[in-house]
Amino acid sequence: MILNILHGDITNPENKADIIIGMNTMCAEASAIGRTVLVGKILASELELGDVVTFRLNEHRDLHMLICHELNSGGWGGADQFVRFGLDYLWQRYRNKRAFSIVRIGMGPVGIRDCADAAAIHQAMATSYLPLCLYIWNGERVEARVAQFPILKPSRTWSRSRGEREIRVAA
Repeated sequence: MILNILHGDITNPENKADIIIGMNTMCAEASAIGRTVLVGKILASELELGDVVTFRLNEHRDLHMLICHELNSGGWGGADQFVRFGLDYLWQRYRNKRAFSIVRIGMGPVGIRDCADAAAIHQAMATSYLPLCLYIWNGERVEARVAQFPILKPSRTWSRSRGEREIRVAA
């Protein structure tokens, strides 16, 4: 459920909540936050639609990537369902022990290019059990803040078919 909508930089240190973004199964063509954290290549054969990949930002905050689309024609089909699966997994895992902030999944360059159904994805966010603060980026360049993230490697992934597990990263 969307509790609040804020305009600004989700990576701002004043935002103490975990960050949630969308990502494709290949972890390729990432923009903004996704580009800064993908050091090394996550082995794409290990990722499925609906997976959640978690990175540790610091001792208080994580970054969660919802694997919700593919990079091909029609690759955003069903993305709203995969976003909902991921959000509800996070709700079950943390049971109100953390705060969560999310970007407008499907509204980035890849989503616009590949015709993501942003309205359906937004509805999935709104109807999820997970309380969210939706961040809308106002277009300002914020590279300096994003660059403050350390080099991140995923700490775990959750898959509907395989459960929680550690994930391998190739250099």
